Amino acid sequence: MLFRSVSASNATKNLPPTYRHWLETEVPYIINADERKQFLTLSTDAERDTFIEAFWKVRNPDPGSGSNSYKDEHYRRLAYANQQFGDEKYEDGWRSDMGRMYIVLGPPKQRAPYHALANIRQMEIWFYEAGTPALPPYFYLLFYKRSPIDPYRLYSPTQDGPVQLVSTGESRN
Repeated sequence: MLFRSVSASNATKNLPPTYRHWLETEVPYIINADERKQFLTLSTDAERDTFIEAFWKVRNPDPGSGSNSYKDEHYRRLAYANQQFGDEKYEDGWRSDMGRMYIVLGPPKQRAPYHALANIRQMEIWFYEAGTPALPPYFYLLFYKRSPIDPYRLYSPTQDGPVQLVSTGESRN
C-alpha cells in the first residue's frame, strides 16, 4: 500500500508542469481515483490531451452543444475560490475548506457570518438547497476560525465537538 502511494506520488512529480497543475490544482475534487490512476499511466502529452478532452466530454450535461456548461462552471468556481478564500497571488483558495466546498457544491443559498459574538469563535454558516438526490434536500455547513488569523475550517461535530466553537477557556455548557 505504501509502495503504491509513493509510486503515484512519483508519477505525479514526473508529469510536465501543465498536466501536474491540471491534476493537482484544477480537478482534484472532481476526478475519481480510477481516472487519476489512468491519467498517471499515460506516457505522452497527446495521450494526456486526449484524456483531458474525454474527461470534460463525459461531464458535459449537453453533449450536442459546442460548449460545456459543467466545465465552464467548474472553472468559474475555481477562480472564485482562489479570489475569495485564499491569496489570489498564490491561487491557493481552492485548498481551503471554504474553497473546496464552494468548488464541489457551488454557491450557498445563504451565508450567515457570525464575527463578533462574545465567547464564540468567528464562524460562518452556509445554507444549501440540494438539487440532487445524493444530498439532503436542505443542509448547512459551518466554518469556524480557531483564531482571528487562521483560515476558516469546516466544522465537524464528531471530530471537533462543541468546545471548538467556544473561545473561552471553559469547556462547560
